[in-house]
Amino acid sequence: MKGFQTFLTGNSLRRIKIHSEWRVLDIGSGHNPHPRADVLLDKDMAPSPERGGFPSLRGSRPFVLGDAQHLPFKDKSFDLVLACQVAEHVEDPVLFCRELVRVAHRGYIECPGALTESVLGEPFHLWLVSRRAGGLIFKRKRRNLKASDLFYALFYAGQTRAKRTFTLKGPSGPLLRALSLLLQRFWRMPGIRRFTYTSFEFQGEFHVLVVG
Repeated sequence: MKGFQTFLTGNSLRRIKIHSEWRVLDIGSGHNPHPRADVLLDKDMAPSPERGGFPSLRGSRPFVLGDAQHLPFKDKSFDLVLACQVAEHVEDPVLFCRELVRVAHRGYIECPGALTESVLGEPFHLWLVSRRAGGLIFKRKRRNLKASDLFYALFYAGQTRAKRTFTLKGPSGPLLRALSLLLQRFWRMPGIRRFTYTSFEFQGEFHVLVVG
């Protein structure tokens, strides 16, 4: 379609079509803001395990310090809002989703899927998020579902995370790096990422169910 470009979006690298004239907000932009975003918003700029140990990256685009549950923008200020790896952190999922709908005409939400939370679960993730009947279900995490310390350490080899990871220093570094990249590539394969990521596009209001 004329005026649209396709962008790899989120950790899943899902292909999203974005019009050249759209005004785009990236919530939780972190250290890797979306290349098409016009405005970036994050809760802080400090290095964090939630961002792999990196600080938020501002660059030349407008950067706003703010809360995703109380967005400092007028109604329908944006044509598209992107919220990748954010929903699993929020205290109030209903308020968060309402704010996305309020400030933008359409949006894309992405967060870890059930498989990712089961083997790569983080202690600061509050919710298991899944799709259902044109909406989202937020199920409260009662405990950390991470099943394998070895898998976690290898998947995030060389990164600063909330838990221990393999260092890439020493003679085994190149092999560990190669295995880590192979796992990450597998995690994003089209036939696999339906289990590893929850991806949801919306236009207008959608149903939100909170469990627990």
